Amino acid sequence: MASRGIVKSETIRARFCSVAGLAKDYCGAMSVDLGPEPGLLDEVLKYGLYLGAIFQLICIAAVILVPFNSSLSAYSQKDYDSGEDEGSDQGTPSSGQGFRERALKLSQESDVSLLPDLISSLYSLISDRFEFPELESFAIRNAIWSKCFSVMRDGSEKDRVAALDLVRVLSRDKADLDEIITKHPDYVRTLTSYAVLDKISAVNPSDIPVVEAALKVLGLNVLERMLEDVVKAGEELGAMNPEKEPLGSLDIFASPRCIVTSADADLVCIALQVLYNLTLTPDPVVEDLQVVDRLVGLIRKLLLSSPETDHSKKLSLVTHVSNLLCTVPPACFQRLITVGCSNGAAGDTQLESDPEAMKPVAILLAHLDARLADSATPVDSLVPILVGMSRMGKANSFIRKYMRNSVLPRLRRSDVMRKPEEGNTLRNRLVRLLTHPSIMLKEASATFLFMLCKENAGRMVKYSGLGNAAGMLSLRGLMGGARSVGAEDYSPDSSDSDTEEYKDVVESINPVTGCFEPPRRSATDGMTDEQKEVEAMRLIGSIENMILAKIPEVGVRIVVKEIHFGTVKYVGPVCADASNATWLGVEWDDPTRGKHDGSIGGQRYFQTSSPKSGSFIKPHPSIKLGIDVTEALEEKYCGSETNPGEAELVEVSTALHASLYETVGFEKINAKQKALKQVSVIELVNCRVGHGKLSGDKLPVAKVLNLSHNLISSWKILRGIVADLTKLRVLDLRGNRLTWEPGVVFPLVQELDVCNCNLTWTDFLRIGEMFPDLRELGCDDNRVSPDPRESEILKRSFPKLEMASLSLNPISKAEHFKVLGSLPKLTSLRVMNVGLTSVKLDEDSFPCLESLNISDNPIDSWESVDELGKVRSLKSLRLRLCPVLTQESDGTLSHLSTCSILARVLQLTKLNGTVYPAQERHYAEWDYLRLNAHAYYASLESSSSKDKFQREHPTFGKLIQKHGEPPNVAREKTSALSDRLMELTIVTPDRGLDNPIKRKLPSDMAIGKLKSSLARICGKQAGHVSLLVCPEGANVRDYLKEHNSEALLENRALNFYLNPGDVVVLRWS
Repeated sequence: MASRGIVKSETIRARFCSVAGLAKDYCGAMSVDLGPEPGLLDEVLKYGLYLGAIFQLICIAAVILVPFNSSLSAYSQKDYDSGEDEGSDQGTPSSGQGFRERALKLSQESDVSLLPDLISSLYSLISDRFEFPELESFAIRNAIWSKCFSVMRDGSEKDRVAALDLVRVLSRDKADLDEIITKHPDYVRTLTSYAVLDKISAVNPSDIPVVEAALKVLGLNVLERMLEDVVKAGEELGAMNPEKEPLGSLDIFASPRCIVTSADADLVCIALQVLYNLTLTPDPVVEDLQVVDRLVGLIRKLLLSSPETDHSKKLSLVTHVSNLLCTVPPACFQRLITVGCSNGAAGDTQLESDPEAMKPVAILLAHLDARLADSATPVDSLVPILVGMSRMGKANSFIRKYMRNSVLPRLRRSDVMRKPEEGNTLRNRLVRLLTHPSIMLKEASATFLFMLCKENAGRMVKYSGLGNAAGMLSLRGLMGGARSVGAEDYSPDSSDSDTEEYKDVVESINPVTGCFEPPRRSATDGMTDEQKEVEAMRLIGSIENMILAKIPEVGVRIVVKEIHFGTVKYVGPVCADASNATWLGVEWDDPTRGKHDGSIGGQRYFQTSSPKSGSFIKPHPSIKLGIDVTEALEEKYCGSETNPGEAELVEVSTALHASLYETVGFEKINAKQKALKQVSVIELVNCRVGHGKLSGDKLPVAKVLNLSHNLISSWKILRGIVADLTKLRVLDLRGNRLTWEPGVVFPLVQELDVCNCNLTWTDFLRIGEMFPDLRELGCDDNRVSPDPRESEILKRSFPKLEMASLSLNPISKAEHFKVLGSLPKLTSLRVMNVGLTSVKLDEDSFPCLESLNISDNPIDSWESVDELGKVRSLKSLRLRLCPVLTQESDGTLSHLSTCSILARVLQLTKLNGTVYPAQERHYAEWDYLRLNAHAYYASLESSSSKDKFQREHPTFGKLIQKHGEPPNVAREKTSALSDRLMELTIVTPDRGLDNPIKRKLPSDMAIGKLKSSLARICGKQAGHVSLLVCPEGANVRDYLKEHNSEALLENRALNFYLNPGDVVVLRWS
């Protein structure tokens, strides 16, 4: 840490004068007598902020004198880790002159209202720079700082953020900053006030988010750099303030017990988060260890506190303590079990016999047990607890001995009558985690149990069973019973002895299952020699079948009868079979083919992703395993003597988005090895490919590879198959089931199809990590359900993705769909039949999206359609088969629904595959105005109804500005013929405007029938006749000059377009 730009104590002393008054007041506020029973929050703040925030105030000038990359508006660990060395001087000559001009303009600007825009403009120009030689004078720098702090004090929240960002960037250059801070001590007060550090004692629970943000802004960037100077600077503070108690003599552990109130719990957790970041260093120095040792004492007090909070807050408090224990150096764990006692012999006997000393450890174990018992506990939250307790146990023999006696007590007869993973003890729950799908949780649990067993493989098998521990032992190379390298670090322990009742049954314990199995009667008892011979021959036949079947390992993909694909999840005996024969536990790709979820007879052997996708089958020659990809390639392209039919060629070429002549390997299937060098599209569908490697020399131009419906079991195996294909750009993996392994990358692939691969949201994000250049992704028919909390992770995972198809995935909620809007380059998206009920977007969602297909979803409100109007770049939309829409008898969208969509999403140019030019859009928008005119005029009667109408029709006002207000004519339905007649004025070219025709026509007459009748009267063909409707009261001559004939739908009734008194102008071509 000393190499990271620490502000030394002499610099602190030199700069202290400018903030001495504020620091002195703050020291006085924090040094008040807490009384005989102080609140635990006071102690946490007194430790975490007294040792931290005071030095923030003393060194606040150093905050802006020391360059750091973390934004004062939103702390970013990624920016902080990048450091200043990577940035150096990133400014360019071309930007220097523009920067100087903007800086001068900002420094000389007197209009306060213009300052925020100038500040934002200047920040956008220099955000990636670290030196500013263009600001050659103190006057310019001082003026810019003055403008920024003026905006901080008087501007809006957005303007303050912009000013803070500019101050952060300018502070990277040290020139004149010392003089600026000395001359303007009020700058320091502004910053501390903004962080609420000058009134910490008055913080309310409602201000917790503000306090948390302030601690991240000012705390993490300064205190991490100054942790090793805390003690030394504290002595200097005492020397400069002799009337105050020196910081080094402060003992916050004097009170044996404290109380955490409900109002304090959240603030305590925030302080623990800050302390976690302060102690997160790989190589702590001696001074750090002294401070952290005192911190561990505080952790002990927190664990021993009597909570006055609800269960959830107590759970959160202990969880943060567990996280903090992951960063504590091993030498400091002794303080957790005793205060004021060294690691020497003086306290050893006391520790072994005093349960009070081990009470914090007991609380942590109880917390772990409760989290494991709660099925709703997130998997990720268990890992830090197990890691922290593993570090505690390995570092301190007393803690390890206590935890072992609690978790792995000496076995008794009742303990081995059932399997280690069966039951509700802490040992049973931890053993179950050894076979958990989460790799991190499985490893954390194995490490914890292995530590309790003193890294002895035999003892690990004894308590967990070989079947559960095999994976962990295999990874550590201990399957042969070898002793772990770290096992020598543990001292002998007399508690290794077994109970007498365990010794009585130990010989009958099956080491694989870890439980007692009574002796079995021999299968040949009572048989004659002839019967034994028959049984022997049967066994020989079974063995031959097993050899022929090549019994697969767990994790291997299989196919039965060429069509039923599955993954082997278990190999071994099952309780329902008394013969102890070997069975295969299979999870089928078809979720309806199985019979259970991996358990039978009350015993679980594996876990499936669907409740009815698991089965047990015996090894049989009909079970096929994967073959080498080279063998499949030669069989497909070099071994067949017949050509496929045209239908197969069309199907394959369509699936690969390739023309027929590009689908090489079919037309000339008899070509030998040399022909493969010209193949650009490799088609190995359903060829039982399971492993191997394709040769780049044999396939130098292979660009497209189709491996759909094969037996590849992991991404790592797939990487080995395609590693040599340097031209590969398109990869089709439909119907495979691939397990993830870290470190696998496909840097060349740009198009990927993983439909029907049983992928989850986590798998989806990992695809982005494995395919950094991915442009198009097909991911239909999976289990991808976006997590609203991980939109930023999605954005980072797919920086180049342009087209995505996620149909038939569980994206049913608006927040799920909203997550996809964070993809920065996405231009086309398909989410058909995902159960989406509503849409709710931000103004910046889908910044580049041009084409969207959300058909066949239960969207039942127009509000969701209105939300699509926020996607400014959207040009093409497919929206059908939704409850909010109406369809015609032929399945096409009704005219009413079409008009409503076009009028609500104004940027659309294409709807359901039909292009709508400006004129047709004009008609649709005008129809929308006319259809909703009555409701519009009715809403003007009151403000509440007007607001409601605006919410229901948000674009109505824009359409009125564009087309004018629609006519206000209320139509009433009646059954009388006289009431249904509509008087119209009809103008024909031969009669002219001065001699129109007056007719009363049925209002429900179709437009097409009217055109036919008029054409017949005028002696014209109906196809050559067009109509123009002139509203009542309008000047017909002027209207004809401004408008052309309208494209009226012939199946619509007259009253759909016309009102009584309108003039119909007949035209013909």
